[in-house]
Amino acid sequence: LVLLPVFGSLYGEDTITASLSTNIYYVLLAVTFFFNAHLFDFLTKEQIRKIMDFLCVFNLVIGFVQILIVSDVPIIGKFYDDLDYFDIFVDSGKMLLIGRICATRVEPANMGISICVFLLPYAMARLLHAKNKRKYLLYMVGLTVLCGYALSSAVLVSLLAAYMLFIILSSRKTGAGKFVILLLVLAMIGVLIISSGMIDNTEFGQKISYLLVEKTTNTSNLSSGYRYTTVVNELVCFVRYPFSGIGNGNQGFLYNETMNSSLVSEAMRNNYQTVKAMSGANGVLSG
Repeated sequence: LVLLPVFGSLYGEDTITASLSTNIYYVLLAVTFFFNAHLFDFLTKEQIRKIMDFLCVFNLVIGFVQILIVSDVPIIGKFYDDLDYFDIFVDSGKMLLIGRICATRVEPANMGISICVFLLPYAMARLLHAKNKRKYLLYMVGLTVLCGYALSSAVLVSLLAAYMLFIILSSRKTGAGKFVILLLVLAMIGVLIISSGMIDNTEFGQKISYLLVEKTTNTSNLSSGYRYTTVVNELVCFVRYPFSGIGNGNQGFLYNETMNSSLVSEAMRNNYQTVKAMSGANGVLSG
């Protein structure tokens, strides 16, 4: 994992300590993958479908309850928190504060994986092959609505990617052309309605439009700026060490050169802890 000698240490961290947690995560990810692959050997396709159907319904129920919470419907928040006895989900207070839902994840952006990469493609595949198409169409519509209320650029981009892939792949299916075209037209109409803010007067549509178009290139936004800086930093690492690579954990030594100075000044106005993290005190070497 370390292809070059350690560059040195910065704020008490070096290449090994900075990348240790990430390396452990990769190992656990590999173990999880092989365990699931082994587990599938003991499950029938029908059992897997039942599990996926349950996960779709479960996420939809949790997600729509959370939509009621962020819409400030009385009593729902307390009822939701009381049922979540073991604090598995994000509490209603946090969701009201940020005005976004998380479904079964700990933050809205994570829904891009759980829904757009996992559940939604399943519903799309079943829509083309299952006899009960209405059920899976409802799954698709419901999961798409949840993605909208996540108010996350990552989720919305993942959502669009999922629909584009669905359209491309399903158009090759014999006899599915007319159905796919109809679905595409309905999806485009939905996007236009949401983007124009016609659904309600709470600027929801304007938020969707901002997240899809402006935020992804707005480096003055701390969230976008950090991601932009990370991409630029990784590209610089590749240009300087195209053959050997820089080694996981050494990315942080180049942030002083690649980080946008405006991000530092913005962070200084907002959060002292953020400045500490950016300077390396909290593990910037991990990239």
